[in-house]
Amino acid sequence: MNKDWVEGIDVSHWQGDINWSLVRQSGCKFAFMKATEGATYTDPSFAKNRTQSATEGILGGAYHYFRATSKVEAQIEHFVQTIGASGSRPLLPVLDVEDPKQWKGMSTLDLSGMVIAWLEGVEQRLQMRPLIYLSPSFADEMLAADKRLAKFPLWLAHWANGDPRVPEPWTNWTFWQYSSKGKIDGITENVVDLDRFNGDLEALCTLMRHA
Repeated sequence: MNKDWVEGIDVSHWQGDINWSLVRQSGCKFAFMKATEGATYTDPSFAKNRTQSATEGILGGAYHYFRATSKVEAQIEHFVQTIGASGSRPLLPVLDVEDPKQWKGMSTLDLSGMVIAWLEGVEQRLQMRPLIYLSPSFADEMLAADKRLAKFPLWLAHWANGDPRVPEPWTNWTFWQYSSKGKIDGITENVVDLDRFNGDLEALCTLMRHA
């Protein structure tokens, strides 16, 4: 492991009531929080997690779980309205694409087109370039290494003992979710996903506070 990599977590309501002070004391520097899913669902813990993690000085991002059955424009609007509250500290936006079953029967061209439409739409609305979260197999099988995706930074889900496999069209990862079964002080309900940033703390601050 690179000693300069920065440690973080990603959470949703499944982690229960989080003690963010203990999370910070454990060495966690950043957290991605589930904000929305589809066109209507808002994670019930998002507002609290956003406020309390920011109070502890933890750098934040917000992710949207994409639903292939919902209109892209409606999902963009729901996400932007949820995280773009006036006066709130900006959060790095993320699109979470997974669960190949929900994309059954859809061509890779249609699938990648929907994904890119969300990413570009959110970038235009928030003036922040979103990350995309996926596994290597999802990129290979569902997105067919669409070169248009390469401009969006990669948050890679690969629970590997060694270095993760970076799928095309990317050549490197920006964030790496390396475990789905982590334990950390401050989270007692269920396990938590563990993440790393591919850089030092200064670079992380620049990326997550660029808005």
